Amino acid sequence: MTSVRTRVAVTAALATGALFATAGLQGVVAEGRSAERTVVPASATVKKTAVKKAAAKKKKAAPKWRLVWSDEFRGRKGVRPSTAKWFSQTGDRGGWGVGGLAYYDPAQAVQNGHGRLLITAKKNKTARKCWYGTCKYTSARLQTSGRFTQKYGRFAARIKFPTGKGIFPAFWLQNPNAKGGTKKYSEIDIAEVYGAHTNSILGAAHQKKKVKDTKKVFKKPLHARYHTYGVDWTPTEVTWWVDGKAYGRMKRYKGWSFNQPMQIIMNLQIGGNWQGPPNAATRFPAVMAVDYVRVYERASKK
Repeated sequence: MTSVRTRVAVTAALATGALFATAGLQGVVAEGRSAERTVVPASATVKKTAVKKAAAKKKKAAPKWRLVWSDEFRGRKGVRPSTAKWFSQTGDRGGWGVGGLAYYDPAQAVQNGHGRLLITAKKNKTARKCWYGTCKYTSARLQTSGRFTQKYGRFAARIKFPTGKGIFPAFWLQNPNAKGGTKKYSEIDIAEVYGAHTNSILGAAHQKKKVKDTKKVFKKPLHARYHTYGVDWTPTEVTWWVDGKAYGRMKRYKGWSFNQPMQIIMNLQIGGNWQGPPNAATRFPAVMAVDYVRVYERASKK
């Protein structure tokens, strides 16, 4: 028969266990301390686990790239972009080797006062002379020559491109210290548009000749919205992407010349050997609107 003292002890133990269960707690009895109980809430264990998972996720999602150069175009309306960052070309340079019809005028690349750079192409109404006679169009070309170059990294710009027959805008990289058409020359076309193909963006790479072509087709015309265009350039490959999604890749090959610093170029050319001149349906002025240009280097692993 169970003694009264034993029944009381059991009843007390059961009551204590019920109390713990009701409170949703898990208790542990410290060894050698029958009279004291150290109770660790289940919620504390779950919270600690969640914190560890969040920390691991954050570490895994740490950015691969570190911003080293940018232009956000926050100047006043009508003001040209910073001359500390950009050099503006003037003239037609004989069509720039592609039969281009535009005369480049620095005044046609200005900020709009709302964080945008507007590169505008217009029909010419002056007596300016071009390689083919009186210039038919004026536009603008900007580059970072003498101001900024970089070897390898992520190069990106958020742009709304104009379209139309004969419209030829581009965002690209070029080795400024090697002559085009030579083995040492290197050029990466991050994004260029043959305006008649309103829904397509082209990426390419040139050495002595073109060595890579890639293409991305959109559901809506390029002039309908901004997209972020970029390349990730490493010692072993170049990857083209739009809005964070890759669509083309070039692996290193024998004779690879993509190992020299490059400058950034943005221009809005008109006409040219590849698509011909504008037609009656081409709208002017044509505007290449740039939200920002950013350059990153690969973050060091620590």
